[in-house]
Amino acid sequence: MQKRGVVGTACSILGVAAIGVLVQEPTGADGNALCEDIRADLRDHHERRTAAADGAGPLLAVIGDSYAQGRHTGAPMAAYPYVAGDVLDVPVHVDAMGGSGYVAQSPCGDAQFTSRIDDVLAEDPDVLVIAGGFNDLVHDGLEEAADAVIGRSAGSGTEVVVLSPFAPPAAEDRTERIEEMTAILERVAKSHGANFLDVSGLEFPVTGDGIHPDVEGHRIIGEVLSEALVDDVG
Repeated sequence: MQKRGVVGTACSILGVAAIGVLVQEPTGADGNALCEDIRADLRDHHERRTAAADGAGPLLAVIGDSYAQGRHTGAPMAAYPYVAGDVLDVPVHVDAMGGSGYVAQSPCGDAQFTSRIDDVLAEDPDVLVIAGGFNDLVHDGLEEAADAVIGRSAGSGTEVVVLSPFAPPAAEDRTERIEEMTAILERVAKSHGANFLDVSGLEFPVTGDGIHPDVEGHRIIGEVLSEALVDDVG
């Protein structure tokens, strides 16, 4: 299939990071309840998410966690991938699962990026944003998993932009670990010729849990992302 035409650009903006939700994966009854809540959120907005991927122009795809899912906003279509799509006037395909990451499976089981990346690439995106890492804070094996996901993506012919982990207020005591993860993801991204966007220093308002962006927070993230992608989808 002929690509829609993408011009690559190096992305480097201080102040944003991957997208995360849970630094621990719930188990037992609580985990099952959280999983059902996450899946219900996805089901409720499936049609609107699908409609957002329709239209002409370069296709922007985002694989991510609860940030990309827009959890806790009450308005999932206000999630930052759609904000970026609106600013850039391009269709958007979002594959998001709360609690997931490069290694983290989420409360819903086998949903880590390594298990989902082929489905996203099957959409034939012109630009792919890989936005995760926060949920991997307590997991080993980030570099190996990131190498598999980013390498597979960069080898597909799509333009790849890797985000660092986000650093919400609730993660103030994990600064050193987030810096370490940011360095790993940047190194892996560059080794595969992918662009890297450091969002770990980006400040944005969050909901009451201290982790998830509110609607205004998603607007800020989406506008930063759209600015970094403007040459890729132009």
